[in-house]
Amino acid sequence: DLATIQEGLAAQALAAVQTLDTYPYPPTDLNEPIQVKVENVPIHQLTSDMGLEIQVQMNQGLFDSLAHVRINSLDVRIEGVSTNTGKCHVQMESLGNPMLDRGIGMQRETLSFQMISREWHVVYDIESGKTIIGTQPSKEWGKYFTKPTPFQIFRVSLPMTAENAGLVFARQVTTVTLSFMLEAAYSKPPIRTSLSHSSRLTGNELSERGALTEVNGVPPFLELLKGCSITDGWDVVSFFSVDKINDLWKQRWDSETSEAFEGKREFLQEIKVNHTLQLPGKISVEYELEADAGPPWLQFVADNSQSAILNIPLLSCQLTTTTRDKEGSQLGQEIEVISTTVEKPVLIKTKAALKKLAGKIDANTVYIDPAQDTFMLENIELDPQVDIGICNEIVEYFKKQKLEPWKLGTLRFNSDIDFLKPRTFQFQTYTPPESRKQDWPALLAIYTLTTTPNPPTYGMRHIWPDAAWPVSADFDAAVYFSADLLWENEIIPAVKEQISDAEIIKNSKTNLYYVQLKGSTEVCNQKVQIKQGWQVNNNYKIVTEHARVNFSFADIYLRFNLSALQLECNADWIEQFPYQKSTPLYDPWCADVKLSTGWDDVNFSCQFNSLTNPKIDHDSLEITFDAFAINPEVNTFYSKENIWTGSLSKVKQSVIDNAKKAIEEKVSGLNINLKTMPMFAVSNLLFPESKTIEPTGIYCPRDLVIVGDVVREWKPRV
Repeated sequence: DLATIQEGLAAQALAAVQTLDTYPYPPTDLNEPIQVKVENVPIHQLTSDMGLEIQVQMNQGLFDSLAHVRINSLDVRIEGVSTNTGKCHVQMESLGNPMLDRGIGMQRETLSFQMISREWHVVYDIESGKTIIGTQPSKEWGKYFTKPTPFQIFRVSLPMTAENAGLVFARQVTTVTLSFMLEAAYSKPPIRTSLSHSSRLTGNELSERGALTEVNGVPPFLELLKGCSITDGWDVVSFFSVDKINDLWKQRWDSETSEAFEGKREFLQEIKVNHTLQLPGKISVEYELEADAGPPWLQFVADNSQSAILNIPLLSCQLTTTTRDKEGSQLGQEIEVISTTVEKPVLIKTKAALKKLAGKIDANTVYIDPAQDTFMLENIELDPQVDIGICNEIVEYFKKQKLEPWKLGTLRFNSDIDFLKPRTFQFQTYTPPESRKQDWPALLAIYTLTTTPNPPTYGMRHIWPDAAWPVSADFDAAVYFSADLLWENEIIPAVKEQISDAEIIKNSKTNLYYVQLKGSTEVCNQKVQIKQGWQVNNNYKIVTEHARVNFSFADIYLRFNLSALQLECNADWIEQFPYQKSTPLYDPWCADVKLSTGWDDVNFSCQFNSLTNPKIDHDSLEITFDAFAINPEVNTFYSKENIWTGSLSKVKQSVIDNAKKAIEEKVSGLNINLKTMPMFAVSNLLFPESKTIEPTGIYCPRDLVIVGDVVREWKPRV
C-alpha cells in the first residue's frame, strides 16, 4: 500500500543521508562521458537474439579513479550502420548480477550487489549523431528508480523495429561505443607498473588489460583480483596448470623410454595397427601403420562439457600399403614415410571426458581413461574409408594395452582438522581467451566443500572478473581458502585467545573481515599548578590539576591487505587541558581579579600503518607473521586563546612514547600461525605421480591464496 511505500522510501532516504555523513567529500556529476569501445565486433552478434555482451571493469581506464559510481544516463553508437529511415535503434540490457562498485575511502573496497536486469533503448539519427530517444530519466519519475553502477555486463543488440528497417553494414565487423554519463567521487588509484589505462578495447576480448609487472612483491594477477572472491561460496578452490600436467607427463614418458626403466609403463611407446580393405574382384588392400608415440599432452575444451583434447604425437610414422589377390599373393607394396613438423605435427587425437576416480590411496582423482573414446588422425591424408578403419583399429589397440587411467590431479583429503574435512568436490576447466593464451595457462579447478553444507546455487565463477585469472604463467598452482573459512577457523580463535576484548567485524557490503581493538589507556598526565582565589593581597591557594591524554584502542584496526597483515590507526580526538583563568572584577571600591581553573580544548591526532609480511617455513610449512613495527605519528593543535602553562612538545612526546608502548603491549601476544591450511594445500593438491606443490607465497586479495610450484624430480615407482 501507499503508506508502506512511503515508509520504505523514507527509510532509504535516511540511510542515504547517514551514509553521506561518512563520505569525506560528496559524489559529483561528471562533466564529460566516459567511453568504452569494442572493436571488430561481428555483425551477426548484434543482430542475434543473444546480442553482444560487454563486461565493464572497475580498473579500466578512467573508471580506476572513481568510487561510488552511478549511471545518470547511457548512450551508444554503432559504426558503419545504415537503415532506410536514417535512424538506428539500439537495445541494451544491464544484467545486474553481479553489479560491482568501489567504496569511498583509502581501502577502495569492492562492493557487490544484485539488481534485476534493466532494458535501455536508444534511437539516434545516423547522419548527425543526435540522440532522439535517450536514457536520461524524467525529473518526475527518475527519483523512484535506483541508479545502477556501470560495472556489470551490458548486452547490446539491434532489434528488428521500424527504425531499423533495411539495416545494412558497410563491413562484416563494426565498432560499438558505450558512453556513460556518471555520478561519482574521485578515488586515488594505487600505483601500478606498466599498466595501460586505455579504455579502447579490441576484438571480442572485452575489458582485457596489458601485462602487469610485479608490484611490491605481489604477483600482478592478484592485483586484478583485489576485493573479488574466487572461492565465492565454496570453501576451498584449487587451480593447477595444464602446462604443468603436460610437463609431468613428459617426464614420465621420458623415463619410460629408458632401457633401465622397471615397472609398468603407463604411456604408449609405439603404435602398430592393421586395417584391410576389400575391393571388387576379391582384391584386398592391407594398410599397416607403425609409429613411435611421443609424450601425450592435453588441451582443455572451452565449453561446459568437462572434457579435454588428448593429443598423442607420432614421432616417426610409416604407412605400408600391400595389395593382394584372392589367393593372398602379393601384387604390390608401397611404403610411405610420413613426416611430422612443428607446423604440421602428425597426431592421434581424441576428445576425452574428464572423470572422477575413487581409489584407496588417492581418494579423489580427476583422470582421463585413454581407452574409452574415439580417435582420429591429424595431418595424415588417407581415403576417408581407410581413415575410419585405422582409427577404429587404434581404439582396439588402446583397449588391448590395458592402460591405467591418466591422472590430472588428486585430492587425498586425509585431514584430521574438522573444518578441512571435505564433504564433496567438483571440478571445472577454464581456458583463457585467445588474446591471453601467452599470459594465462589453461586450468583445472577443483571446488571443495568442507564446512559449507551445500554448493552455491549459482555454481562457479560468480564474481571472478573477466579481465583477471586466478593463476599466472609464473606458478604451477594456487589454492584459495575462503575468507569465511580462514577467519572463522584460524584468525578469530587466535585473536580472541590473545586479545580477549577485540571485536571481530564483517562488513555487510563487502563481506571483508577486520578486527577492532577495544579499551583505552592514559598516555599522558602532566601536573599543572593553578591559583584559585583572589589576586589582591595574594588571597589564593595553589591547587594541582592534571592535563590528561587518554588513547582509545578503538581506532586501531587489524586486517589483511593484499600481501600483508595490516595494523592501522587514524584517530582524532579532543582533550580538556587546565589553564590559569583570570576574571577581572570591576568594582570601584574593591577591584580584584578572580583566579580559577579554566579548561580548554586541545586537539590530538594519531596515525600509523604497520605491515608485517607472511613467511613460509619450507620444512614445517608453517606460515607466521613478524611482530608489528609501530611508529605512531602524533600531532597536537591548541588555539592559544588562553595561555596554558605546560609544554605541548612534552605532551606530544609523552603521547608518542606511551601510546607506542601501550599498543605494543596490546598486540604483543598476537601470534597468528597458519599451519593447517598450507599443510592441506601441500598434502592434498597433487599432480600426476603424486607430485605436490612447494608453496612460494601467501596473499589475501579477499580469500587466502597460497601459490606454489612443482619442483620435485620424478622418480619411477617400482
